Amino acid sequence: MQFLAHLVAACVSWVAIPILVAAGLLLPAILRRLGWWKRGAVGCGVASLVLAVLWVVLLGSLARAYVIHWFGGPGEGVVTEQFATNSVHNDEPVVGFRALIRPAGREARRTVFHSNDFNVWPPANSVRYPPVGVRFNVRVLPDHPGDFIILTDDDSPFARGLRCEALLGQLGRATSGRQFARAGSGFHEPATAGLAEARAEGCIPSEPPGG
Repeated sequence: MQFLAHLVAACVSWVAIPILVAAGLLLPAILRRLGWWKRGAVGCGVASLVLAVLWVVLLGSLARAYVIHWFGGPGEGVVTEQFATNSVHNDEPVVGFRALIRPAGREARRTVFHSNDFNVWPPANSVRYPPVGVRFNVRVLPDHPGDFIILTDDDSPFARGLRCEALLGQLGRATSGRQFARAGSGFHEPATAGLAEARAEGCIPSEPPGG
């Protein structure tokens, strides 16, 4: 099952694009060789190939994440190095990450991923990756540690950091509104609630007794 999941994950990733393109180029020659050369058949084949490539390009990362989430097991990891690449995605430079991934009950193994892999769970349009040295949890195919997704909604140091960053941003906006607006204008309650939530998450120190 692990190998099958690994194969499916590879087929819906960018690795599949050269294979699909090669198949599309060879398809007319194969059909002619077999005597099946018909305009309708070739048209359907080419259309199917185009749709498959578009599907991989637009939804490959999402499909891969679902496959790994369903068939993978728990694990943890840490980024050991970031490095620049010569690639660009959506006008943004692609960053590479060297990491150690340790499936539960297994030894840690080295792997590499990139900022345009979008290998996070839950899926998100805007992706933040762990900085060097900050531990994160993963879902991973144990026999294929390169197939993993980073969990952003659990209790790992990385996920807690993301939650704190969001909470402190909300708290800062609410506090600024309360300071600018008049008392009773509706900003006091969100600021108070945001402060309590940030303290409950451990993002800021709790108020000392009597404080």
